[in-house]
Amino acid sequence: MLRYGGGKLLIASLVLFVFGGAVLYANRPERASGVSEELIGAAEVLPENEGKLVIISGTPEFVDG
Repeated sequence: MLRYGGGKLLIASLVLFVFGGAVLYANRPERASGVSEELIGAAEVLPENEGKLVIISGTPEFVDG
């Protein structure tokens, strides 16, 4: 196997394995839910928007109160 370029294939496989592990670690569910909690500032839905599709555009600004 190593005679016909298998060494390159082995190294490429190891690099892809390490890269895949890093991607899986970076996209773990705990991190994703933490990021979403930071992005969502409102803890409740306004009564007039209950059950409606709300589209937000522009740059969000977080204001206390």
